[in-house]
Amino acid sequence: MYTTRSRGQTPPLGHDPAASLRLLTTVLGTVFVAEAAVMVLLWVLLPPVPEWARTVLDASLLTLVSAPILWRVIIRPLRLLAATERGRAEAVLAAAADGIIITDEKGLIESFNPAAERLFGYPAHEVLGYNVNLLIPSPHKEAHDGYIAKYLHSGERRGVCLRREVIGQRQDGTLVALELSVSDSRSGDRCLFTAIARDIAERKHTEEVLRESEERYRMLAENNYDLVCQIDVAGRYLWVNNNYTTMLGYQPDELLGRNALEFINPDDLPAVLAEAQKPVARWEYRFRHRDGSWHWMESVGKPYRSAVGQDAAVIISRDVSERKRTEDVLRSSEEHFRSLVENTRDLIVILNRDGTPRYHSPSIERVLGYKPDELNAQNTFEWVHPDDRAKVVDLFARGIQTPGTTASVEYRFRHKDGSWRVLEAIGTNLIDHPVVAGVVFNSRDITERRQMEAELEQAKEAAEAATRAKSEFLANMSHEIRTPLNGVIGMTELALDTPLSPEQREYLEMAKSSADTLMTVINDILDFSKIEAGKLDLEQVGFGLRAYLGRTLKMLAVRAQQKGLGLGCQVALGVPDDLVGDPGRLGQIVFNLVGNAIKFTERGEIAVRVEEEGRTDTAVCLHFTVSDTGVGIPADKQGVIFKAFEQGDGSMARRYGGTGLGLAICSNLVRLMGGRLWVESEAGRGSAFHFTASFGVQPAAARAPAAAVCGLPPATRQRTRPLHVLLAEDNVVNQRLVSRLLEKRGHTVTVAGNGREALALSEQISFDLVLMDVQMPEMDGCEATAAIRRREQSDDRQSEIRNRAACPLLP
Repeated sequence: MYTTRSRGQTPPLGHDPAASLRLLTTVLGTVFVAEAAVMVLLWVLLPPVPEWARTVLDASLLTLVSAPILWRVIIRPLRLLAATERGRAEAVLAAAADGIIITDEKGLIESFNPAAERLFGYPAHEVLGYNVNLLIPSPHKEAHDGYIAKYLHSGERRGVCLRREVIGQRQDGTLVALELSVSDSRSGDRCLFTAIARDIAERKHTEEVLRESEERYRMLAENNYDLVCQIDVAGRYLWVNNNYTTMLGYQPDELLGRNALEFINPDDLPAVLAEAQKPVARWEYRFRHRDGSWHWMESVGKPYRSAVGQDAAVIISRDVSERKRTEDVLRSSEEHFRSLVENTRDLIVILNRDGTPRYHSPSIERVLGYKPDELNAQNTFEWVHPDDRAKVVDLFARGIQTPGTTASVEYRFRHKDGSWRVLEAIGTNLIDHPVVAGVVFNSRDITERRQMEAELEQAKEAAEAATRAKSEFLANMSHEIRTPLNGVIGMTELALDTPLSPEQREYLEMAKSSADTLMTVINDILDFSKIEAGKLDLEQVGFGLRAYLGRTLKMLAVRAQQKGLGLGCQVALGVPDDLVGDPGRLGQIVFNLVGNAIKFTERGEIAVRVEEEGRTDTAVCLHFTVSDTGVGIPADKQGVIFKAFEQGDGSMARRYGGTGLGLAICSNLVRLMGGRLWVESEAGRGSAFHFTASFGVQPAAARAPAAAVCGLPPATRQRTRPLHVLLAEDNVVNQRLVSRLLEKRGHTVTVAGNGREALALSEQISFDLVLMDVQMPEMDGCEATAAIRRREQSDDRQSEIRNRAACPLLP
């Protein structure tokens, strides 16, 4: 049902075109007049409609009329403002240096600015609508999706609204280090994420270079042999390396914050503070070790300003204590040798290649009278004696050809007073030495020494002449004394073999005893002279040890028995019997030691013991002991008795007699036998004399029967047939004595007065035995023996010759 409007009512809007136009013009202004006119025209031209329809149309017309108004007044300006802001935003996105990527909550890219294109190498149209994982390398995609999902579901903002460093992947597959900041925003019910990505590859490279540099310098500071520290302007430690602990004993916290000057020796502080004012300071000072000792340090310091503007200094130090000690030693050594050079009497000269001197030691003035500068102007060889100059110049010329060589020469050098001094020089070529650069001559004045040597040579010749004279004298005296003495002893023995009254026998026995004592003294003196002259040689013959000791002790048994003393000998089991050595000298030692034991023992016994000390296949060392129960020897006298002409004390010689040569001779004989002689004794409790001696051991096939120990073969002693004996002896008494002794045993004796007669007789007659004296006129026994042996070689026969040496100094 349509509704209408009554007459008199105000016509509805649209039925009064003029009024409607005025209303619209008032409301909308002239801007929308044209548009409003069109709308009113449409309203008038419409046919009449019901009231409700007219109301609807009025409302629609009002809506249509207000819509342009809203568009023009509100919406359009807002859209223009939004377009302006969008343009401005797009301009910002386009101009931004960082890549800006906008994604939705699913990670789909909605915006990709030009910087992002350059950063990732993708054009925008190739990534829009694609998941942002396209720009993330595989290992990191899940982590990215994970923190976005957590944010959307739980609101956890880890990874969102935080700046972090990530790895991106370019279109070509290369990786790029990025600094990423992600923020979220809401658009209605949509959640958008804006990521700002910055290429930090260069920064990372710079940081890596800095890190490597820092690490390198840190390693250098921590691992070198120097001490490195940082101090502030007040001198306080800011940092120290580990060497302060290893080398000086301080832990870092013991130094940090403390002033370095606290540790420097007070005596060195002024120099340290003065040097510290320089741009680059260098010090040598003593630094206190944690144990309290002082170490010499060598330091270099340089100031710098840190990145935060703090003034500080780096100091590099080195422990030079060992070098200082070495320098002190070298300095002391240099002073020592300088003192030696300046005070020695040796001359030290350095010559150039042409022989001109470059240096003279101060001693030249003391030795030769010249001041050093007096010789520096001329060639050194001009002062050498003309007769010696050639060899000195030649030695110098040859020496400079070979660097490092050393040669010696002796020459005469003119003293300033005109005399000639004999110099002994050693020259060393040090021309190539960087410091010396010359030939060094070390010369010594040996003038007095040469004079002394000449005097010594003369004295030696005189001494040798005296020794020869002494030897000849002793030889002559031996012959001249022992020959008649042997005659006295021999004739006395012959007389004792004849019928005598008791009184006559007593006198003759006393005469024989005195002669024997005199012979012993003479033999001792002659033996000692022979030892002193170095002419005592030992025989090396085979002998039986036990048999020889038995015969030696048998001669002493009578003396022991007369004093009521026991005398025994024991040779240990295993001691070899067949030895090689000098049985005569061994018997002399045993005879002397046992004889002394009998002499100095009043009661008790004397024991001789022989033991083995050591053995090889061909030799044995025996240990002999002669012990007694006599008076003993005080400890302070035991070292004296082995010296010549010494006894325990003066009363010994007065009470017991003797020359004091026996033990000295025995000691030397033992030494010649490769052993030693010593004594163990206590005053009042007896003595034990020990000696060792080495002997050869006879091979089984060469062992001689026991009867041969006295030097004569067994057949000699077992012969029953008479022998024809040639006696070569120039002394008439000895001729008669020996002849009588041999004839009493049934032998025939032919006497020759000298060696020449003996040689002639041996050519005419074949003798069983030749007894040859040594010292005879015309031809001595040795020469005669040699001549007989030469002749017998051609006759293919050999006589047995025994030399009767009256002089023990002759071999």
